[in-house]
Amino acid sequence: MKLPRLGLLATVLVATLFSMACGLSHSKWADIHYSNGYGFSKQGLYEQAIKEYDKAIELNPTLAKTYVNRAAAYLQLGQFQQAIQDSDKAIQLDPAHALGYANRGRAYLELGQLQQAIQDLDKAIEIAPTQSGAYYIRGIALQGFGQPELAKQDRTRACELNRKLC
Repeated sequence: MKLPRLGLLATVLVATLFSMACGLSHSKWADIHYSNGYGFSKQGLYEQAIKEYDKAIELNPTLAKTYVNRAAAYLQLGQFQQAIQDSDKAIQLDPAHALGYANRGRAYLELGQLQQAIQDLDKAIEIAPTQSGAYYIRGIALQGFGQPELAKQDRTRACELNRKLC
């Protein structure tokens, strides 16, 4: 028996009904895609992670953490403008999300925009004073900005917070 082809509207309707029947909302599907993206990132599979984060954002565009993690994946791929855009969105959604500022600061550092990098990293540290990565990255930016003593202080603080950075 050959099944009839479904149009786009019918396909969406069937998917929605299936989701409802399974008890999974858009939010739950978004969480599943977010988790998949996180898993891919942990494995170093950043392109696959971005695809999963894209799906999560399509289903629930209000979660700052998804933009933060997609920005981190873009950073790993050297796609700094995309990382800045996602960080901007994360900060817009949650101005108290330190990693949004830290990711954007790192992207600015990679682009040689040291003053913007330092400003964002200052904000990340203000929000989360135990964020070792923000101190480490700010130390690099400060060194490039001609402030070696402040850079040394940040590197020391980063090491105090996380021995893996030493």
